[in-house]
Amino acid sequence: METPTPASFEFAGTVTRAEFARIQQRMLPVWARWYVLYPTLAAVLAFFTLRDAIDLPGIVSEVVMLAIVAVAMVVTTRRTRERAWRQAVRLVGRVHGAISPAGIEWNTERTTARFEWSQVARIDQTEGLTLAFFGPRNAFFFPRSFFASDAAWVAFNEAIVRYAAR
Repeated sequence: METPTPASFEFAGTVTRAEFARIQQRMLPVWARWYVLYPTLAAVLAFFTLRDAIDLPGIVSEVVMLAIVAVAMVVTTRRTRERAWRQAVRLVGRVHGAISPAGIEWNTERTTARFEWSQVARIDQTEGLTLAFFGPRNAFFFPRSFFASDAAWVAFNEAIVRYAAR
């Protein structure tokens, strides 16, 4: 006899800094992710800086300036993400809830939300993280750490795809 699949899948946890960084990165449009934006900006700056430069000292000083700008962008981005994570943990705290055929129930220390599957625009799954988007940059996040076992994590991911497809 086959064991029935549960209709509800519970989750609970507090997002870590590393998880928060991955969530933020996945919520950005592709063009705004560092691996697209930074090389594109560097290429544009290099083109306009080097197109008329023929003297070696000028090129070296421009390359040094580009490196300083790149390092400043990385440091600023990291500090901004750190502050955003601290604020998110302070405001949201521990997350818990469940998904079921009716939708997503999302509870924090301050709020409770219920979303029907028709309000979920898409599901984004990557290793150790699942996002249920309900707006262009708004999503419920489900990191692997919110689940007690690998089996619960796998079952949750199969169910969320199945429920959202309806």
